[in-house]
Amino acid sequence: FSSILTSMTMPSVITAIEKDLAEGKAPVLQLTSTDEAQTERAIAKMEREGTTLDDLDTSPRDGLIHYLREYYPTILHEVYIDHNGREQTRVVLDSEGNPAEDPEAVRERDALIVMVNDLPIPDSSLRLLFDHFGGSKIAEVTGRSHRVYTDPATGEVIQEKRTPKMNEKDIDDFNNGKREILVFSKAGGTGASYHADLDFKNQKERRHYGLQLGWETNRALQGFGRTHRSHQRQAPTYILIKTDVPAHARFIATIQRKLDQLGALTRGQRQATSQGMFSGQPNLESEYGQTAVRRLMEDIVHGTAPGLTLDEVRNVLNIRLV
Repeated sequence: FSSILTSMTMPSVITAIEKDLAEGKAPVLQLTSTDEAQTERAIAKMEREGTTLDDLDTSPRDGLIHYLREYYPTILHEVYIDHNGREQTRVVLDSEGNPAEDPEAVRERDALIVMVNDLPIPDSSLRLLFDHFGGSKIAEVTGRSHRVYTDPATGEVIQEKRTPKMNEKDIDDFNNGKREILVFSKAGGTGASYHADLDFKNQKERRHYGLQLGWETNRALQGFGRTHRSHQRQAPTYILIKTDVPAHARFIATIQRKLDQLGALTRGQRQATSQGMFSGQPNLESEYGQTAVRRLMEDIVHGTAPGLTLDEVRNVLNIRLV
């Protein structure tokens, strides 16, 4: 889901990058996943079926279908009264002691899989980035061994092999102004320098986009440190990318809080939210956010939440009772 959500943001990110380039700035994109595994699966499928690169599907479709098959909630639950006389729910077991599946939930899952097969799923974020700007403008510092993209000038689908030496050359090209954009993953999140060093030819202001930060906030902070170092002409601007999907906003808020706490820790300050790297306005994990969630759940249980009942919540969460 992270890959799909990131891909959904790419049209806006690409527009922002074009604006950065027009203003003489240097965009740097930080991500966690290069989606190399799904690209390799797509290439293997292409070779098995005898199709061409033009038919290659590098979108996260297969990963999404796998997620639905493995994790869609199909387990049947039932209501029972515990020894305190309270109503509880539990998993229904079959004659062999295994969790029983709800036939209706299984039908819903299978219908979703069919729908996903027919949906126009966007390509991976890296593929979209290279399809738009081409390989000559982008310095790539990742661990993937090959990449596939469509050359925007010729429309030809290109498959290129990658080696660690190419990462080093791309970094040099970016720092010397030969490439305008840099994208890096975990493989390029430590040790390298992408900042506006006074010894580099490329001293443009860095616009650091956090496309995917992952759950490891120390790694995320190390990635931020690649564009913010000593002996630089100016500090970078950091932009956290998110969609309007509520769960994605919730995830970004958690990462932001952890980054704020790490920032406060390194400076010996206690007020992490107000003194951190980012503003506290979108922080959903503040005392006010936690109070709001607690009160909402209490209102749902007591039946006092306007337009929302406990049964509706159970249906949304796909908890089926018998």
